[in-house]
Amino acid sequence: MTVNLEAALMLETLDGLDSAESLDAIALMVDHAMDTGDLELNSRALDWADALETILTADIDLAKLDYYRANAWANYSKDVRQDRAKAWAWEQESLEQQLLLLRRALNREAFKDLPILMQCQILTNLGNQLNFAGRFVEAHEFWTRAVDTLPDFWMAQFNRGYGLMTYARCLYDDGHRYAFALTAYTDMVDAIRKSSAGGKLPAPMATQVKCPSLW
Repeated sequence: MTVNLEAALMLETLDGLDSAESLDAIALMVDHAMDTGDLELNSRALDWADALETILTADIDLAKLDYYRANAWANYSKDVRQDRAKAWAWEQESLEQQLLLLRRALNREAFKDLPILMQCQILTNLGNQLNFAGRFVEAHEFWTRAVDTLPDFWMAQFNRGYGLMTYARCLYDDGHRYAFALTAYTDMVDAIRKSSAGGKLPAPMATQVKCPSLW
């Protein structure tokens, strides 16, 4: 059975699907929930992922499932972070789950066997969540690992530059601040160049680099 988005949305259960088809269905549902903001669909995908985890045996399948579940929790984060009070709450289940699942995917023996692009996505997303939690130094490590793994993976490079620019704002020494800001600016400009070469330039990124007031 070929699982496309239309077929995935029509499913009532994962019964009758093999492991690969079930993983594809969950991935498609999570991505569609992200695009549409459909949290009910997102919740269904998470419930199915929880059930699927109990029957998967291949480590590479479990690593993929960790990544898809982390993405589903990221969909909840988007909603939480629209509320300033919730965004600053000390305990945030969606953040905790993403950190747990992305670290688990990264630490699995089969991580090295995942597609290179997925490896970079896991590293980048983990860096993003650590940075949101205020742990920039750790985040920088994972962004750099993603860039080292795939030099044209501009999302990791831009986020590394943006994180470094944010960090530079917190430094009290002007000399250090300017040095960090220059490195950050170079990262972001290079990432935008790579992005532009591959397709349409993301407007928010262009604005961030062109407007010093945002630094």
